[in-house]
Amino acid sequence: MARIYYQMLIESATNQEVQGRELVFLVKTKKPKVIVHRMKPATELEKERVLDIALAAMDGIYHERFHPQTGMHCGWCSFRSECSKWKGGAQ
Repeated sequence: MARIYYQMLIESATNQEVQGRELVFLVKTKKPKVIVHRMKPATELEKERVLDIALAAMDGIYHERFHPQTGMHCGWCSFRSECSKWKGGAQ
């Protein structure tokens, strides 16, 4: 998703459409190497989808809808005790 945001930022800053995208991985091994993964530019539908997700996230934050989503991050999250008490519904 982030790569679509980057594409949209570049297009907004330059007023030009992006012709392609690349992910560049720098691999630290005995003999360092660079791996380049090329992709087609995001479609308008993909751009709309990321914007819809961002707007939904902003709306949830604004209205303070914070639903627990357990995962490996719970071990270092400062809200884990609140999440464990959450029973669902309005907070």
